[in-house]
Amino acid sequence: MKIEVQFLSQSEVVMHLEYITGAVSLLANDGIVVKTLNHSDQRESVRIRIFENTGAGAVQATDSGIMDLIPSWSGGLAFTVTPPGDYWVQILTSSEVVVVTAAFERLEGGRFVPIVSYLPGDFAVFERARRQR
Repeated sequence: MKIEVQFLSQSEVVMHLEYITGAVSLLANDGIVVKTLNHSDQRESVRIRIFENTGAGAVQATDSGIMDLIPSWSGGLAFTVTPPGDYWVQILTSSEVVVVTAAFERLEGGRFVPIVSYLPGDFAVFERARRQR
């Protein structure tokens, strides 16, 4: 089986949906894990961005870039929090057939334990045709 992940430029992909978590208070060394699954028979694209809230708004903590997912394949991003604070996740997808999850996790007893989880259906979802950033 050949596994293929391609990174595409912003201009090559149209992201139709935006999934947003709420802000979650995290400590240093907590983790954020985001998973995406292409539940279709054609290629789809995703972009995962994690933001940290500041007193003057949010700043981007990390960006996966645009990831191309082949049919029935998954992708994701794991991030370790450095400064404690409030963090939230934005997931952009090329269509509704991409299934998304996110977990905010704390290291306890040598393993990460979810403290807040977002399953499909838990996210705020926006159509990007109405609001482009």
